[in-house]
Formats: sequence, C-alpha cells, structure tokens
Amino acid sequence: MTGFSLSRLISARKAFLVGRPDAGCTQQNDRSAKGVGVVLLACCASVPALAQDRDPMLFHDRNGLTVRGHLQFGLNAVAERNLFWDLAATTNPGSGFDPDTNWLEGYIKPGISFDLQLESGAVLYGKLSAVSSYTWGTDAFDRGDTGATTLEEAYFAIRGDLGNGLAYDLSLGPRELTLGTGMLIANGATSGFERGALKFGPRKAWEMAAIGRLTYGNVTGTAFYLDPNELPSTNGNNELAGLDMRYDDPAGGYLGATFVSVLNSDSPYP
Repeated sequence: MTGFSLSRLISARKAFLVGRPDAGCTQQNDRSAKGVGVVLLACCASVPALAQDRDPMLFHDRNGLTVRGHLQFGLNAVAERNLFWDLAATTNPGSGFDPDTNWLEGYIKPGISFDLQLESGAVLYGKLSAVSSYTWGTDAFDRGDTGATTLEEAYFAIRGDLGNGLAYDLSLGPRELTLGTGMLIANGATSGFERGALKFGPRKAWEMAAIGRLTYGNVTGTAFYLDPNELPSTNGNNELAGLDMRYDDPAGGYLGATFVSVLNSDSPYP
C-alpha cells in the first residue's frame, strides 16, 4: 500500500505574530499546493511590521483578564495506490472497491480562550472552539463528499497554589488530554467517515472531561474521567476513568504510570 499526502497547516497566531512569508508558510512543488501556498503567503505578507510588536490574536489584556483568539486550518491533497494491498480483489471481487483513489480534504478550527487572575492568586481559565471539516472525493474507507461541524473544546478551569510547594489544576468540559507518550490516553475524538478529513484528524478533544491535577515539586498526580467524542454512526458509549502519576527529571526525561478503568462500553472487543 502506497500513498502520497500533500498538506498545509498553519497556526494563525504564529504566522501573524512573526509577520513574514516564512512563518509557518513553506513552498510546495505540487501545483494544487501552490494555490494554497499563495493564499497563505499573501496572508502572512499582508501583516504590517506592527504585528511584531503586538499579537493580533490577543483581543484583551487588562485588569488581570486576558482574552485570546485561536485559528488553525488545513488543506490536504491525497493520492492512494493499492489500498489495503488490494485484498478486496481476492476476498470479495464483486465488491467494486477501487484500491486507487484521490481526494481533497480540509478543515478549520477557530477558538477563543481566557485567563482571569483572581485576588487570591488563583487563575480562572477556559476555552471554546469548534471544528468544521470536509472531504471532496472518495477516501481510503470509500467515504467521500461529506463533512461535519462539531464542538471541540468548551471547558472551564481553575489553577493555583495551595502553599508549601503544592499546586492544583481543576477543569470540567470538553478538552484535550494526553498522558505520557499518549499510548493509552491521547486522541479523544474521531474524524473521517461522516465527519470528513480522514488524514488530518483535526478533532482531538474528549467530548467530556473532568480532570484534577496536584503538583508537588517535580511530581504530578492526575485523576480523570473521560468520555470520547465518537462518530455518531459507531458510538460505543465508552467512558473511562483513572489515575496518572508522573515524575519529571530536572535533567530531562520523565517517569510515569497510568491506571485506566473502562466504566462503560458497548463496543465489541476481541
């Protein structure tokens, strides 16, 4: 199975802040990518020199309240050949599955976040964002010309110090969470199929997340409850909870352990 993917991803904050064509904008040789590149280069180049002194994604920063905008988007041209080693020709020759396919996919993820400094020293913070994605053509799983707009992050949180080197961080609502290398807990949402953007996979946040962290020096303990943002067509009603312990070595590297319990699942497991 071979494939080729030409993608374009840009963080608006970085591009606008630096304000020059090479900030998050690289050239591509493919003709279709050049069209995208021209748009992004023009977007970056049109930012005045003042952007180096002021972040245009910073909407408000006064009296302890900071409000910031976020924008991420991408366009991806994909060509796949001999998909799944063309096993369908052997196992189900009448299926009509085409192992060679080309498609275009894109997404946009706007958002807004805030930080509010309280008199007690604690910080209230949160974020609201959404993802809109679409696939033009037929993708690797024989789905195409489809897409969806979904809520991504919508959490409210508080963090602060308890004294004697102990700090806390509590949050509730849809948000991203990755523990350790991400082998057990990482991507909380599913893209592709009826949502489009199979290769990009722009959705990362859990549909519901309750997260509590306590940190003392270089040791952090995390308790969590997670409900993944699953596809409506294959929703297994999964829920999980657990604990994570992590030690960060000041010289570099870390050591950690994670316990996860599946509270509910309608998904079949072998």
